[in-house]
Amino acid sequence: MMSSLLKITGIIVCALSILSGCSVESEQMGKAIEDQVGNVTDKNNEYVLAVKNGHPLDMPDRLFGDTFEEFFGSPTWTYFKAETGENVVEFTGYMMYEEVKVKARLQFIVEEETFEVGALSFNEVPQNELIKSAVLNKVFEVSSSEQSTAPTKTTPSDSSEFTSKSEKEDFIEAENSADNNELEFLSGDYYYSDPNNPLNEVSVSIIDRQINGTIVINTMQDKTAFIEFNGTLESGVVKAEFEDDGWGESGTINLKLDDSTAVLDITNDQNKNSSGWGVSTGTYEFVRLDYQ
Repeated sequence: MMSSLLKITGIIVCALSILSGCSVESEQMGKAIEDQVGNVTDKNNEYVLAVKNGHPLDMPDRLFGDTFEEFFGSPTWTYFKAETGENVVEFTGYMMYEEVKVKARLQFIVEEETFEVGALSFNEVPQNELIKSAVLNKVFEVSSSEQSTAPTKTTPSDSSEFTSKSEKEDFIEAENSADNNELEFLSGDYYYSDPNNPLNEVSVSIIDRQINGTIVINTMQDKTAFIEFNGTLESGVVKAEFEDDGWGESGTINLKLDDSTAVLDITNDQNKNSSGWGVSTGTYEFVRLDYQ
């Protein structure tokens, strides 16, 4: 459930994608922004903490928070109040299903002292109760012959539908490299957004440690600067110069990437724009948006 503010964010994201149009990817990016922003703003929410600190009835030493964050890639936890009045905690994270990386979205319905597992979807496609039960048993390493860890009335399905433990470990290793979660061993496209200002974005394309990217910075009100850069990713960091941000400013960038965040340091040259609409020296922090 998106708040009015996040609906507006989705519209803004579409507006920034004029060249490609408001495609499905734009909608996915808007939803990813919502998840990442909510993960920050709701981290101390009482309902979120209740679920993260909760455990299956038969596994008191296995907390949902620790277990989910160990199994899934790029986990987020958010809270919203349903139209029916229910308190809902929504978890998202990446996993492998039938050799395909999918984004799982799982809801928890929180009552006074307990909670139950609600709806599950993969890439926004609803899944049935058997799949949900199988996922939970897989996460908690429970075999299909044992009692379900989920507080539901379904029985576990055959977990052979899912990847093996070794495949899961390979996936986790790819998501979190041993060297400070650097991205330099990966090739692909990555997108980052500023949770404090969704108009600020970083997008990069990496091929064999060679990186091309675009930085969008909202400098003031309706003024936006664009920086294009390229360079070599070394130890998760790329340094590059830029000649024009669209407002006559030039300077250097130092961009540090990992699997979930980006930290951008901008140093501009002598201000060549008397209006002051270009980028200025400063540091910006971003969170990664995971969508295909």
